[in-house]
Amino acid sequence: MSIKNLLLGYGVFALLVFLYTGYTMEQGFPELYASDISIRYLYRANHIYLLFSALLILMYASSYDKSINPISNSLYAIVATVLIIAHIILIAAFFIEPQQASDNRPLSYYGVVITLTAVILGVFARLGQLGNKQQ
Repeated sequence: MSIKNLLLGYGVFALLVFLYTGYTMEQGFPELYASDISIRYLYRANHIYLLFSALLILMYASSYDKSINPISNSLYAIVATVLIIAHIILIAAFFIEPQQASDNRPLSYYGVVITLTAVILGVFARLGQLGNKQQ
């Protein structure tokens, strides 16, 4: 099984996680936030982070074009792994952080920063793939 197929499969799983967390919020409100509306907003924000992460994973997987350049292929695999790790951190953030009703949300912060890092690395990997096609 190729890295692209694994990443596509995980992207579909990530979308299912997004749907599940939406269902959890629908079934659990207002009990989840118990009259503190800020907790509701924290859940909703983390819910959107999960969607954003899932869509990035799917987009990155679908953009893969096996390159002759082994460095680009290695970078693609690293980016895929980092995107999955970031998504797992964001899942943990959804279930842990909103309950604390704090503006200190390290899991969400690091999940988003790691995702940004992966996207930047992915741009370099893609530029390497495009550079190989022009030669």
